[in-house]
Amino acid sequence: MIAGRWLAFHPFSRAVTDYHAFLYTGGVMHDLGTLGGNYSQAYAINDSGQVAGAASPSWGNPSPSCYSGGVMYDLEEPVATAKAMDQR
Repeated sequence: MIAGRWLAFHPFSRAVTDYHAFLYTGGVMHDLGTLGGNYSQAYAINDSGQVAGAASPSWGNPSPSCYSGGVMYDLEEPVATAKAMDQR
C-alpha cells in the first residue's frame, strides 16, 4: 500500500480468463483496463500513481504494461509509448 492505494487482481466477468487489474483509492475500485484483450495484472505502484504490470492485447499474450494518467501503455512498443506519453 502506498498513500492509501491498493492494487488488486479480480475477475472482470464470469469467464475464467477475464481478470483485470484494479486500483483501490479513496474508497473506490478503478478498473485499469487492458491493451484490448481480457487480462491485466498490476505488480507495483509508484508515488506518482503509475502502475507497472502486464496486460493482454486483443491478439496475443500479455505484455509488460504501465498504467498512467488513465491510459494503459504497452511497454513492448517503446516508440509508440514514448510518443503517446510526450503528448500528455
